[in-house]
Amino acid sequence: MFPQIFPSREFADVYYDVTVVVIALVDLGLAMELRAKGRTSEAIRKLIGLQAKTARVVRDGKELDIPVEEVLVGDVVIVRPGKKIPVDGQVVEGAAAVDESMVTRESLPVEKRMGDEVIGPRA
Repeated sequence: MFPQIFPSREFADVYYDVTVVVIALVDLGLAMELRAKGRTSEAIRKLIGLQAKTARVVRDGKELDIPVEEVLVGDVVIVRPGKKIPVDGQVVEGAAAVDESMVTRESLPVEKRMGDEVIGPRA
């Protein structure tokens, strides 16, 4: 539209090497991004695999193993030693050392007693 704003063709140099380097760096960045996304997805899948799939709940005086999705607010969940805490809640009886490192990043299990809150893993 306005050819006079550009320098004349005889003084203009074409820098193909700069173009190639820029395109290569953009492609490298995209490749690194895809790799990071793949690793993140894999880590999320592993975290979901650590989640408890069932909960032992007391209903009508009986202990039942039910899927975690069916646990209702107010249910009493029994967690055996060495088992995962399936849902968030409050300790109503007993005491134990609970590994909450997946949520709190604490390296050691935390001692929980009656009245303390416990945290189940997040999906």
